[in-house]
Amino acid sequence: MTRRGRALTPGARGPVRSSEAQAWVGEPGVYLGLEGLRLVTWLGSWIILHPLLRKREIEGMTLLVVFLAGMALAALLLRPPVIHLILRTA
Repeated sequence: MTRRGRALTPGARGPVRSSEAQAWVGEPGVYLGLEGLRLVTWLGSWIILHPLLRKREIEGMTLLVVFLAGMALAALLLRPPVIHLILRTA
């Protein structure tokens, strides 16, 4: 909701042009690359796994174990010593 072109949030400005928003936000940086990589990874895994698992019935416990193993692997790969070990051997 706006009132006379101003947002109702204290200190907020009203509608801005896209060029003004670009100047305020700045250039796309590393964060955009990381989010883009995550999106491509998710979409790629969905494209691969959907046809493979579409007609299968999988037990809930199996899904839980695979999900938790994936989360543990993701958490492990975020640790700097593990990242440095992987980068050193690559």
